[in-house]
Amino acid sequence: MTRGGFIYLGHRVTRAGARATDDILRRMQGRVTEVVLRGDVERIERSVASYRGLIELGRSW
Repeated sequence: MTRGGFIYLGHRVTRAGARATDDILRRMQGRVTEVVLRGDVERIERSVASYRGLIELGRSW
């Protein structure tokens, strides 16, 4: 493994773990805001589940 971190599939990966990049988190916020304004309940649930997955990935490593 490298000494420094690297970006893999939109996540910053280091020896300490992985976390989503700020770009990914900003896009996710925009997507959730968009679907809430549209009122599409199923899409809101899927987006929130995806967001939770990003957060859990950062905690699990």
